[in-house]
Amino acid sequence: MSMPYFMKQKSKYAGCLLLVLVLVTGLLAGCSSGTEESSSAARPDSMQLYFLNQDGTTIIGKGYTPAAEDRDKRISECLEQLKREDFSSDAVPPVRNYSVTGFTVTKHRLALEITEGFREQDTITQTLQRAALISTLCQINGVESVGFFVNGLELRDARGQTYGYMTPDQFAKGSGTNIQDYEKAAIRLYFANEAGTMLVPVTRTDFYNTNVPMEQYVVEQLIQGPRGEGSYACLPGTSKLTGVTSRDGICYVSFDASFLSENFTASPEVVIYSIVNTLTELNGISKVQISIGDPPEMAFKDTIALGTPLERNLDLIEGYTAPETAETQTPAEEKKTR
Repeated sequence: MSMPYFMKQKSKYAGCLLLVLVLVTGLLAGCSSGTEESSSAARPDSMQLYFLNQDGTTIIGKGYTPAAEDRDKRISECLEQLKREDFSSDAVPPVRNYSVTGFTVTKHRLALEITEGFREQDTITQTLQRAALISTLCQINGVESVGFFVNGLELRDARGQTYGYMTPDQFAKGSGTNIQDYEKAAIRLYFANEAGTMLVPVTRTDFYNTNVPMEQYVVEQLIQGPRGEGSYACLPGTSKLTGVTSRDGICYVSFDASFLSENFTASPEVVIYSIVNTLTELNGISKVQISIGDPPEMAFKDTIALGTPLERNLDLIEGYTAPETAETQTPAEEKKTR
């Protein structure tokens, strides 16, 4: 059966109208799209601002409708909100104890310039703060990842590795970035006295990444150095740790050959036993075998033999007095019972 004439005409007009609508839509889309620097925020206005919970164990989202539509203005607005102490009674601002001094966006990557105060906080707080900022700011049109810079240099972890630009999903799946990977621990570290001739015990309570062996973590803490007054670093911050393993009660620690040419301010004996005494504080470790370079050097500074595992040296601990009886406690350190 053939189609009546008026229906053919109607179909023709409908097709023309559809073509016009497609062309108009394409033109409008072309006009509204632009380069990365476009000020239009195409995503919905409703978003989540992420804060820390009161216990400092996770991040929580709070609904928010930004006023700014321009990308950079929206970033600034969100950063202002994320430092508000009064935003919510159960939320702790992620921009706290440090400041964000500026930012740039290049190819959808947001670089945040932050102050030194960020690095003075414990590891779990830093991780949560980064997670909150990244999870918030990546909701803004034109921002796909966030990087952190201090004094123009990329933020680094305890091992000296840069975090790079990160996305929200990395905090859910990435090794070492999941906030559930961190536990709180109290560790005993041995640093030098001012003269560099004796060891000073320091107890440090901090969160550590459970994906990293505790033996490696404590040596990295020695490399980071003391945080307070009264003790001094034995190992330079540029020391390159190449491996840490433990078996049969012995911890094997290896450094790059450059360790020998570092500028040490403590005596060779204090340097070596800061490592040995610290590691033998850990359960299950009674001796430490230190190797430097490949093939390994047999002595450190022609003073301390490194050919065999070393036991802790209590005589180097400042203020230590050997106990007279089993019931007597020493003023500074009690010999560890194994």
